[in-house]
Amino acid sequence: MIKIGADLEAKNEDGWISLHFAAIEWHIAVVEMLLELGMDPNAKDSEGWTPMHGAAQMGKAGADPSARDNEGQTPLHLAADEGQVEAIKVLLALGVDSNPPDKNGMTPLHLAKRYEHHAAAETLIKAGATLLKVL
Repeated sequence: MIKIGADLEAKNEDGWISLHFAAIEWHIAVVEMLLELGMDPNAKDSEGWTPMHGAAQMGKAGADPSARDNEGQTPLHLAADEGQVEAIKVLLALGVDSNPPDKNGMTPLHLAKRYEHHAAAETLIKAGATLLKVL
C-alpha cells in the first residue's frame, strides 16, 4: 500500500490514522515502521485519543501487554529501549512486570540505562525494577 502511494495520514470517521490501528492490535513492527515513516505518535482522534490510548484500552480488553517476541522482549523492553516514558507508564498501569528479563537476561531497566534514558530508568525504578534481581 505504501509503495502505491497510500495516504497513511488518512483518517476514518473516528479520526483514526493507520498508527491507531497498528497500536490497538499491538503490531509493534508495524508501529515502528509507521513511526520511521514520520507518522505522529501523538496524533489524536475525534475523542482526543492517541495511538497509545488505544493500545492501553486493548490491554484492558484482553490483549497481552506482556507478550514476548522471539528474543523474549516485551512491549516494556521496547518502550525502555526507546526511552518512551509515557508508554512505560501505560504498560505499568496495565500491571506488567517491571523487571522481566529477556532471553539474554536484559531487563527494561538495563536497556533504559544502556541508552541513557534517565527518565525511563527512573520510572522503572519507582515501579520496583532493579538491576540486582536478574541472573
